[in-house]
This record gives sequence, C-alpha cells and structure tokens, in this order.
Amino acid sequence: ILLILTIQLGLGLATIPLSMGHMDGHEMVKFMNWAQSIFTFRAGAADYVADVHPIFKAHLALGLTILLVFP
Repeated sequence: ILLILTIQLGLGLATIPLSMGHMDGHEMVKFMNWAQSIFTFRAGAADYVADVHPIFKAHLALGLTILLVFP
C-alpha cells in the first residue's frame, strides 16, 4: 500500500505544473462534475475528463483503484 500511495502522491504532485497553466479553473470544474457523476452514480462521467491530460487520468484511475482494493 505504501508503494501505491507513493505513486499516487507523485502523480498528484506532477499535476501541479499542469494546473498552473489553467488558472481560470475550467479544468477543476471538469473534475468537480466528474466526481459528482461518480458519487451520485450518473452515467457519462467519463465524458467530463475525456480531454484532460493523461497524468490527471492516471491520478484519477489510481485513486479509484486504491478505493477499490483498500476500502
């Protein structure tokens, strides 16, 4: 678990420079809508994050994997 959490931390820190390029908050609104869709079981959640950078997608996927493996 410590290795997975370390990788997740590294991915999260790697998103900081990318987030600095989107100071208007448009990308964060996409993630907010994605999270609302996931936790309220609405279809089409993947559409919100379809065009974001792959590092964000990897961070999201590993985060959900952590919740799946270690509830």
